[in-house]
Amino acid sequence: MRKFVLPLALLAVMAIVFVGVAAAQGEDTAVSFVNGTLVGDVAGSHVEFNAALPMNTDVQVSVEYSPCADASALPLMVYANDGQVIKGMEDGNCRKTAKWNTAGGTSAMIKFSNYIPGIALYYVVGSKGFDIENAQITTTVAGVTTVIQEAQAEAAAEVAEAKMEAATEAAGTLKANAKTGEVLGTTGGGHDKYEVDLEAGGVYGAIMTFTMDAGGTWPAVNFKVWGPNGGVVAVGVPAQHGNVRTANFTAPADGTYTIDVYNYHPGHTAYYTITGMPLPADMTIEEVVTEIQDAAATADETEADEQTQDTEQSQDTEQGQDTEQGQEGDEGSEGGDNG
Repeated sequence: MRKFVLPLALLAVMAIVFVGVAAAQGEDTAVSFVNGTLVGDVAGSHVEFNAALPMNTDVQVSVEYSPCADASALPLMVYANDGQVIKGMEDGNCRKTAKWNTAGGTSAMIKFSNYIPGIALYYVVGSKGFDIENAQITTTVAGVTTVIQEAQAEAAAEVAEAKMEAATEAAGTLKANAKTGEVLGTTGGGHDKYEVDLEAGGVYGAIMTFTMDAGGTWPAVNFKVWGPNGGVVAVGVPAQHGNVRTANFTAPADGTYTIDVYNYHPGHTAYYTITGMPLPADMTIEEVVTEIQDAAATADETEADEQTQDTEQSQDTEQGQDTEQGQEGDEGSEGGDNG
């Protein structure tokens, strides 16, 4: 038996063609569609649609499939809950349709089967008079039954859980590996150093962001990574914009490394945060969180102080101008009196 392998692009085109054919059939036009693939088995593979139905309504369901194969091995059956059993009939090339009046029935199990071993059928199921898209779909292939919606829901839940775990782990790692501090600049360079233990071959991407007590962008603030043997392993590379420095490196040996943050702007304090590196051994996550909060609060206070200073300077300037204008007016008055 020859097996058919259909490219996904071709399947998509076939779906469009199927819907177009259905639409061209006037009053038999389906209004709800479901598509899928069903691989045949000698014992029968089945896809079942358990659908809700309106009472006393003329309804129909059709199945179009590709590749065209022996129609007798591809039965379409409807089993209504009021006892009706309807057999789908061929009504076109590679298409079967079942029509009935629901009478007192309120639901039906619609079953399409493939008894051709190894043949993968792409199918489009269309309905009129009820919504096939809301049906519960069950497949049975080689004796294994799967409720599609439940499987999809379980898979989606697993993916969501995995994403949440990954996001939580990443966030936890970022928080745990965030080291904050401050360094006062001097002419000879102010330094704030801490040690971390690294393993040989470990790849690290350190990122330092910082703010200054005077605001603005400052070039003479950076960091270095010193190795266990006293040599420089990495130096921060300034970003094109803002107070950001990055250093990507591979640890050459096991041992204790020193992170050295330096500031060559005399009298100005840099408040920094470094991520992408392990924590100092004596720090806890709680202490890191506290440092981050303190650094953020300090930055907010610095910004507020700058705004206050700007406001006071503006007020002083305005008052000075008013005073000068008043003095000029008094001098003008005196001149007039003397005249």
